[in-house]
Amino acid sequence: ILELVVSAICIHFLAVIMMENDMRTQPPH
Repeated sequence: ILELVVSAICIHFLAVIMMENDMRTQPPH
């Protein structure tokens, strides 16, 4: 169970970082 929680947290942080990078690289029109 702990492994699933850790993997979910890692994926969540990776998704947040990717979203932030996309927003920074692509300014809203």
